[in-house]
Amino acid sequence: MILKYNGKNLSGGINVTKSWEEIVKVKAVDKESVLLGKQSDDGNWRYKMQEKLKVKADQEITIEKTGTNATFHQMTTRQTGIVNDWEKALAFLEASFLEAEPVSVHSSFRLKIWQIMSGQAKESLKLNWQQICFPDGPQLAILASWLRSSKHTVIITGPSTNQKKSTEEKILSVDAFNNKNKEFHNYYSKKIKELNRERYASILDDISVLEKEGHIQSIITEYTNGFHQDSGSKNVYELHGSLKKCHCHFCGRTVHQRVFLDNRNCPDCGGNVRPSVVLLSEKLPIETWKKAAIELRKADLVIVLDTSLQMNPSNKLLGYTNGKTVFLQTEKNESLPKNDLTIVGDVSNNIKLLTQIMSPNTIEV
Repeated sequence: MILKYNGKNLSGGINVTKSWEEIVKVKAVDKESVLLGKQSDDGNWRYKMQEKLKVKADQEITIEKTGTNATFHQMTTRQTGIVNDWEKALAFLEASFLEAEPVSVHSSFRLKIWQIMSGQAKESLKLNWQQICFPDGPQLAILASWLRSSKHTVIITGPSTNQKKSTEEKILSVDAFNNKNKEFHNYYSKKIKELNRERYASILDDISVLEKEGHIQSIITEYTNGFHQDSGSKNVYELHGSLKKCHCHFCGRTVHQRVFLDNRNCPDCGGNVRPSVVLLSEKLPIETWKKAAIELRKADLVIVLDTSLQMNPSNKLLGYTNGKTVFLQTEKNESLPKNDLTIVGDVSNNIKLLTQIMSPNTIEV
């Protein structure tokens, strides 16, 4: 049977079987469009487009098999030919498709579809597409909307409050540096060598992407591992210093890390060299703190990752901002400071999703 509408063939000659899956579906007033996909045993996909057109009651459809004219009030279907790669499938996504209301997206194609729709869909429909492509992150949709409207966004990172304190905390002090220098040196030498072999977590790549794309302007961190810079971030304020740097404790000269690892003294004054981290009983670096405070004063949005900012003086940081504050926490924490939004869950995964929402074309899929 061949269906015709106003003399045009609507059937296309291809039957849809149950093995075809809906990749993306949209609807408009007069039609419903679906990009269909079928995966072969070797993992490759084939694609075709199906459109269901609404036929008005006062129009005629000719059923060629019988030659009888009949009036219907229904949806009738037409389909395209089959293509074997994604780039050709994109040709099916006409302008009318980009202007239609999204209905569903296949879970394996959410990022691919979002990469298209985030840049090409009508502005009024982008939030709908975001919600369809990221159905598990409704709170992230709120955060993403705030991030888009923010002119200056700051991220604060630090260890979780649930992270156990080091059993060797006594060696992290100025007293240990002065009076137990051998133990101090052995501890930090081991830590630095381990750090130099360690690979930073993927979440820092995502933060770096957000910075490069202009979505965040600076990072304030309580970590001392230097991994933010290793991942490519530029505007980083290290409140507790960095194990990647060393200096003379007495004259302040900056020296190469190797000078400390080799247990050599300062080439200028002969004093003992140490990592450039804040030891117990020492104050935070005042210039770094001042710069961090300036960043927070400029911020429209502050995003805090995993740390609860409960320890002094970090608990004073949010007092510098009048912007919105958002906490992303691995576990529920009832003692968080007052904030505008708290998102509980895998922080690394949530930042990855946020990066996909904000900068989809920087992610390989």
